[in-house]
Amino acid sequence: MKIVYLIHSLHNPGGMERVVSVKASWLAEHGCDVRILTASLRSRKPFFPLSDKVSVIDLGTGDSFGPALRRYGKALERALEDICPDICISSGGNEIYALAESRCSCAKIAEYHFSRDKFHLKYAFPFFGRIVADWRLARLTAAAAKMDRFVVLTKADRRDWERSLSNVEQIYNPLTINVKELSTLENERFVAVGRLSAEKNWPAMIEIWAKVLVRHPEWKLDIYGDGKLRDSLQKRIDAMGLRGKVTLCGADPDIAARMAQASGLLLTSEREGFGLVLIEAAACALPLVSSACPVGPLELIEDGVSGFLLPCGDTDAFVEAVCRLIEDRELRLRMGRNALEMSRKFSIDNVMGRWLELFRSLPD
Repeated sequence: MKIVYLIHSLHNPGGMERVVSVKASWLAEHGCDVRILTASLRSRKPFFPLSDKVSVIDLGTGDSFGPALRRYGKALERALEDICPDICISSGGNEIYALAESRCSCAKIAEYHFSRDKFHLKYAFPFFGRIVADWRLARLTAAAAKMDRFVVLTKADRRDWERSLSNVEQIYNPLTINVKELSTLENERFVAVGRLSAEKNWPAMIEIWAKVLVRHPEWKLDIYGDGKLRDSLQKRIDAMGLRGKVTLCGADPDIAARMAQASGLLLTSEREGFGLVLIEAAACALPLVSSACPVGPLELIEDGVSGFLLPCGDTDAFVEAVCRLIEDRELRLRMGRNALEMSRKFSIDNVMGRWLELFRSLPD
């Protein structure tokens, strides 16, 4: 089976790049001929490990959005004509629009790693914002309708998209990290992981930790990830006198090793497409303290069992949850064990088994 993945690039340390790298590698190691076509890798190396059996081809168009989309579409058409794949998969970016217009006779699949209301949340300003959001959603829906399958991450996403599409499938993201050791949950440290962008609500997290330190000054918070907010967040940390207590550690390809040295995971996002970091932390036996995003955490965390689900923006509730875990070792251990058990259903073999079933169901 010859499979092509489409993604903007592979050099960024993001969740989409991690998931595509893991899935492509698994398929290649299980006998598939797998190519990844990027728009803008240039001479940069993929951030995450890839099987030697996966071929990466950079189309060199620079971008796959805006005015560059037409250029990308032409380059994609030439590449697909040369490769003649059985299946082509768009991985959640603007590549879906070029794939929707492609003349390639292969089966076409689009993954979408965001909630259906993404555009209305992004353009949340009066009148004109609603017009832009409506237009972008209609454009995406039209492209998705041209796919053989439109794959979303959560059951809530599936229910939302089935209102307008008949080709929707739901498959969770797989666990993407290699866990070599579990946390002992004895270190005085929490971790947070994610892109340093606005929807993750990092200022609230820093405020939460400042309040935790009033009761537990020996505990530290390590934040892993990069993004455009790094400088402003560092200034906030310094201004609040938290240097050495809250640390921006940058992106780390071996995040499992960092999680194994922590005693809990903190997530304050206002919205998530899935919350991959939650199952990664759970696989390291960390209890989870997360905002109750409408999509993602609500399906992954059982409140009071594998962690705590808290109202978005309620910093006092977060502080109390973190402090309960700090102060109650038995609770910490019990939630860590439950989180570990929860993570098992997201194993790469289980999730990729679902993908193989989907591939077999596609029309010849």
